Amino acid sequence: MKSRYTLTALIMSLLLVAACSVWKKDDPDKEIRAFISEFEKSLAGSDEVVLKQFEAHQSKEAILSAIHVLQNKELDHIHCTTNFATASIAHEANGIKIEIPVTLTTENLSDTLTKESTIILWVEPDHGHFVISKLEGESFYNDYLSLKYEVNLALNKELEMANRKIYFETAHALQQKYDSIIWYVNYNAKTYYYAVSGPWQNYFIDRSNEEKPSGYKMGLVDETGAVIIPLDYDLVGTPGMIESNVVEVKKDGLVGFYSIEGKQLIAPEYD
Repeated sequence: MKSRYTLTALIMSLLLVAACSVWKKDDPDKEIRAFISEFEKSLAGSDEVVLKQFEAHQSKEAILSAIHVLQNKELDHIHCTTNFATASIAHEANGIKIEIPVTLTTENLSDTLTKESTIILWVEPDHGHFVISKLEGESFYNDYLSLKYEVNLALNKELEMANRKIYFETAHALQQKYDSIIWYVNYNAKTYYYAVSGPWQNYFIDRSNEEKPSGYKMGLVDETGAVIIPLDYDLVGTPGMIESNVVEVKKDGLVGFYSIEGKQLIAPEYD
């Protein structure tokens, strides 16, 4: 009977020790996750509030450049979502590493761009709490700069398309009279349009077909539709490219010239 009680007591002791071991093993991560939660809340405060979490040998500017992205401060067309709840914790020889997933997403653009990244915090205990000894944000900040570059390209493209809208609308109106309006050019404060009669394949963009297009004729008209250069040529050049107020034309492999006012200067009879 005594041995049964002794065995029971031994089992209970082992279970208690095991439970304490599990508690001690889990306890550091619980404290670290509590610190992560505190850090997340601090991001709603001022720079000074955030910097109180740091004991790092890094410049204030280097830390805040990454922090301001996390805070969505002064970010035009980019929103940062930081997933603190899924942060991973690793106990390594040189400290405690916290890796936080971050998603950068563009806003208010015709196409949405997304970039996945991470920001890394190295923390260490300090008088009963944790401090950040290092913020590894270079890769994260470079991801942000890369996306910002793509945003600037998209914004410039949208601005350029908006600026060209009036030309596209005019070209669409002129195309009611001609088979194709293939491009436009601004010269001496006026806009001119390249008009084509017959089937047109843009040989200058798509060079996959070595055979040059045929069966069409090209000319130049102004924005009112008035003919500057008749639609009789294989190619019409850029106004002012050869000489001021002069446009080169090509026909059957020969070269001639028109004035920008529409007067033929030299018929296409020169190589």
